[in-house]
Amino acid sequence: MTTTATPYDDLQAALEFGLADRLAKSLHVSGITTAEIAEAVDCSLRTVGNYTSGRTRPGKLVMREWAARTGVPLQWLETGIFPANRPLSD
Repeated sequence: MTTTATPYDDLQAALEFGLADRLAKSLHVSGITTAEIAEAVDCSLRTVGNYTSGRTRPGKLVMREWAARTGVPLQWLETGIFPANRPLSD
């Protein structure tokens, strides 16, 4: 059996937030600047820009530090799924 994509599937895919969106959103809600996160994860401003634009994907260690510095759950940052029963402070 073959499945075919519908226009709705295309729209749904276009509206989903990707990793780059979540990285940028985490900076916005935390109030952390790109310069601050670049220093925290030991990379350049250009690299942060590449992460938040989706040109490159950060490694696991950067993702962990990014989540810790911005206060967002690592699971949400990686997958877009907010963990159930997560305490507000770690």
